Amino acid sequence: MNACSKNQDSATSCRNRVTKRTLVFVSTIIVVISNFLMPCYAAKVSVKPLADVMIFPEVEAPGSVVSLNDSAIGASVNGVVMSIPAKVGDLVAGGAILVKLDSSDLSLEKKRLNIRLKRVQKQKAAADSDLARKQRLGNKISKVQLRQAETEAAVLALDYQDTAAQLQLAKNKLVRTTIRAPFRGIVTERLGRVGEFVSPGKSLIRIVDVENIEVTANVQTKDVGSLEKAKKIAFLYDGVGYPLVVRSVVRVRNQKTRTQEVRLSFVKKQELPGTAGRLRWTHTQPHIPPELLVRRKGQLGVFILKNKKAHFLELKGALEGRPVYTTLSKSTLIIIKGRYSIKDGTVLKK
Repeated sequence: MNACSKNQDSATSCRNRVTKRTLVFVSTIIVVISNFLMPCYAAKVSVKPLADVMIFPEVEAPGSVVSLNDSAIGASVNGVVMSIPAKVGDLVAGGAILVKLDSSDLSLEKKRLNIRLKRVQKQKAAADSDLARKQRLGNKISKVQLRQAETEAAVLALDYQDTAAQLQLAKNKLVRTTIRAPFRGIVTERLGRVGEFVSPGKSLIRIVDVENIEVTANVQTKDVGSLEKAKKIAFLYDGVGYPLVVRSVVRVRNQKTRTQEVRLSFVKKQELPGTAGRLRWTHTQPHIPPELLVRRKGQLGVFILKNKKAHFLELKGALEGRPVYTTLSKSTLIIIKGRYSIKDGTVLKK
């Protein structure tokens, strides 16, 4: 009885061990098969062609309106300031009188030189006549007499030219005692005072050109190309946009800010010099929206559908939260939904 019981217990234990081993083996086989077949199960995603999702983002950069002529107008002759008709804030036309200097001494100098010029002119005419007479006499006069007549005529001719030049110089100085605006502009500062004696180079009044103005902006080097190609550019200030066109790009890069200066001209209406605002333009090249970017192995990119599989394309230069320029074909299928749960090479179904 006891022997029989022992044999039954041994058989049961043996069957249990076989069953456990069988279960372990089957489980192992299932895991292996599952891992082998896993890639074959198609992940469900949604896709769209790049043409349907691409964007043309707007770019902005700080800019300000500057005048090409912000000039401190000064004296070019010595004199005492008699009056300053122009006042701060005045809009003056080109040629308008800004400052008047005392011109009495120069007027007298002009009168004196006029008298001298007339005298020299008469002397020169007499010397020329005497020379002509002696030349007609020929051998009847000595060569010394003829040479003296020629010398006197030549000296008086030079004296006449010198006096005429001095007279013109005096006239020029006299004109400069009235200081005029070189362009249409706004008077921003009076630097001289009535009764003050001034010398050449002394600044008397500051005027800002209101016609020759443009916008200057420091633009990131990576955005300069898109700005040059942009079809529409605007200067934004106080809710108003002023159309611009690129006049010039300074081909020098600021190493600290990694920017380049760009000069732009107003198309029609323009803002006042000194106005600070922002430039805005639209990229002409397609970009992938930032919300479609995913990160794999530390790199940002997008998943595309190709040959029924997901392919991860790294986008160099991509930044988190910013659109990224792309050269992909517009027909490229971009994976939209399900992109976070797939990896490179995953078999897909739409």
